[in-house]
Amino acid sequence: MHINAGAAALVAVIILGRRRGWPKEPMLPHSLPLTLIGTGILWFGWFGFNAGSALAADGIAAQALVNTHLAAAAAMLGWLLFERIRGGHATTLGAASGAVAGLVAITPCAGFVGGVAPLIIGFAAGALCYFAVSVKFRFGYDDSLDVVGIHLVGGSWDPSSWASSPMRR
Repeated sequence: MHINAGAAALVAVIILGRRRGWPKEPMLPHSLPLTLIGTGILWFGWFGFNAGSALAADGIAAQALVNTHLAAAAAMLGWLLFERIRGGHATTLGAASGAVAGLVAITPCAGFVGGVAPLIIGFAAGALCYFAVSVKFRFGYDDSLDVVGIHLVGGSWDPSSWASSPMRR
């Protein structure tokens, strides 16, 4: 689902082209507090999405809920760390983007990994998505919501699906 959304967004931004003034004019979100409220609502709702996919109130659902939270938090930290290293400071918008990257990355395996795996998946997703979002300036596509960098890359990053992955339970 996320890979499809990211690929569709890439096609859309290529076909639609750039906004007037981008990238010379900074085009930040209209309201950062509303962005953070939306991120919090999304994060809370994602618990129902991942844990509810178990279709039961059992151990898999509980594991999915915990893994969802851990991956989002770890991805937020991963994004903020690399944002700070590369740009000199961490941003609130980066924290929101990192959390969404973690939610996207953990979704395929939320109920089926354990231990430190959700932390690794989340942290790596935050870092990878941070760098993927920064690539849009190099390639010149105007993805105002960073769907390509977060959903396409974050959805593709799922080491738990690799055949010999040590992250399997």
